[in-house]
Amino acid sequence: MRILLIVFIATILSFSTKATEPIREMAALAPYVGIWEQVLADGSTDQPDVQKWEWAFKGKVVRILHGSGSYGGESLIHWDTVQQKILFRYVTNDGFYTDGVMTPTETGFDVTEVIGGAKAGPSEVQSVYSITADGHLQVKANFKMGGKWQEGFTNTYRRNPDAEVKYDN
Repeated sequence: MRILLIVFIATILSFSTKATEPIREMAALAPYVGIWEQVLADGSTDQPDVQKWEWAFKGKVVRILHGSGSYGGESLIHWDTVQQKILFRYVTNDGFYTDGVMTPTETGFDVTEVIGGAKAGPSEVQSVYSITADGHLQVKANFKMGGKWQEGFTNTYRRNPDAEVKYDN
């Protein structure tokens, strides 16, 4: 009986600690899975953005939660078998959302998004995600405002498994 209990516990532990293997079409996102905390400039009083990337639905979906206090959102990223593309929807606590396409590149991936549900602000976003030589996540984004593209931002994140996604509302 005791041996049976030990085998049962070992079996349970082996399933719970086994890493999720992504489907082939989502494998390009594997290096991004984990918790990332924004690197702020020295002296900044801002609360850093935290992004938690995790596998869902047995490697068929990546779920991203992110937040920095008053602002946050969630993305579900998946492979679309009809369009043969990585698609996503990003929903925010500000009431707007984006629908987009992620295209893997040699250095990361390019992202194009169309914004919906917003009364003002940009109508589209183009961004580039990459992991730098020193292991940081870098996000560069540009915004389409009033029909014209404008330079947006560059954010850098470092891995921090202890960081927590927070948003107030």
